[in-house]
Amino acid sequence: MTAQQPARTRNAEHTRQALLQAAAEVFATSGFSGARVDDIARKAGYNKSLIFQYFGDKEGLYNAVIDRMREDSDHRYLQQVHPEQYLEEELTPERLMDFIDRSLDWVFSDWLTDPLKLQLITWEMAEGKPIFQLPHREVSGTRNACLVIAKAIEKGHIHPEMEPVMLVKTLMGLPLIYLTSVDRNLPQDQYREMLRHMRDRVRMILLGGIFKRL
Repeated sequence: MTAQQPARTRNAEHTRQALLQAAAEVFATSGFSGARVDDIARKAGYNKSLIFQYFGDKEGLYNAVIDRMREDSDHRYLQQVHPEQYLEEELTPERLMDFIDRSLDWVFSDWLTDPLKLQLITWEMAEGKPIFQLPHREVSGTRNACLVIAKAIEKGHIHPEMEPVMLVKTLMGLPLIYLTSVDRNLPQDQYREMLRHMRDRVRMILLGGIFKRL
């Protein structure tokens, strides 16, 4: 490897990340259908030919944007919730509730960590696209969360007919109904209080619907 090759690699990755960031902003503003490759290239400050070079086409670029957001969210989930702990230890009803509480805390904080992600989700719902889904792509946080739920079902803490994937999707997705309707221009105190209220109501729905005994 020559001395120039590492520099070229770094520059290529910098270009790729700049295109992804610009694309995320344009897709969040205009949706997939309304976004134009020319606008994305102009915003990133690069020739649009590089978009086709790195991502193939607009759909490939969009999938790469979603993939990056999912990886970032997955990393934050693993760091904040630590689902592997619940797989390694005895899973009591109290520990299961703790897992659900921590997961809900992550959901409400993570969807609001990156406003672009919430805007993209809103566009995906409006355009009828599967929300943040990519073919043949599974993130470890979701997989581990499903394993925790499967363990809870095996222990008899959750109704045996409940499907782990469906419950995890409900846990991650139900808050979206509330989050996409929140006025982000509210005063901060009022905004935080509304989120707390929403989080408590989602918890009530989940726990009241999945536990055999409360």
